[in-house]
Formats: sequence, structure tokens, C-alpha cells
Amino acid sequence: RRGLLGCLYLVKLILQLELNIVWMRLAESFSKEACIAAWEAVGAVPPSHACLNDKQVLWELGDASQDDVTQIAMMEMQMANTIACDLLTARGFQGNLLKAEIRRKKSKKAQELVTVPNSKERVEALSKASTHGAIFAVTGGHHLTSD
Repeated sequence: RRGLLGCLYLVKLILQLELNIVWMRLAESFSKEACIAAWEAVGAVPPSHACLNDKQVLWELGDASQDDVTQIAMMEMQMANTIACDLLTARGFQGNLLKAEIRRKKSKKAQELVTVPNSKERVEALSKASTHGAIFAVTGGHHLTSD
């Protein structure tokens, strides 16, 4: 009987030792220093939204074709948000506080359009335009002399 109790006591000690080793390894793995080192490895320390500006992460409406699944999902989310916020506003709540707008990709034509009449940029853009289409793009479809 003493032999059996001794064996059980020995097994208990071994299990407690193994459990202590597991807890020590867990404590080392999830220590503050280990967690910070892991987050630094992926660029998340200090915490910021900088990763959202990465071109692989940042999506805007107009980045892909209108048939792209992501574009369709973004348009549906925008529509759902607009409808929900309008409904809340109609029911007397401050729905405009929850309104979100998905960024839309700026068209290059709108950026190239120079609308200030007789400005240096417009004169230079018109002097570089050699075809009717290029002149149309610079003037936005208006006459050369229109304000």
C-alpha cells in the first residue's frame, strides 16, 4: 500500500511540475515584452491607422470596374448607411452623426480641367493641346472664350 501511495504521489508531483512548466511557457509567450515585440514585427507599434493608408489596404470607389465584387459591396454598404441614417433622422434621432461616406477616386479629367479664364495654367494647357479631343478635355467642353 505504501508503494502505491508513493507512486501516486510521484505522479502528482510530475503532473504539477509539467503544469508549472506549461504555465511558465505561457507566461513567457504572452508577456508584455513578447506581445510588443510581435506587434512591432508587423508594424503595429505604436498603434495607429497608418496601415489603412497602404495602397494594398485602402480602397476607394472607382478603383476597379463597376462589376468588381468589392466595388459592388462598397456601393451597397454606402447605400445601406445612407438609408439607415435617413431613416433615423426621419424618426427624430440624430442619424447624421452615423453617416459615413466612402471615398471616391478622383477622376483625372476633373483634376486636369483648368477653369480659371486667362490663367497661365489654362493658356499652357491649351497650347499643348493639339487635337480637338485634347482641347475639349482642357476646356471641359466649353468655348475657348467662355468664362
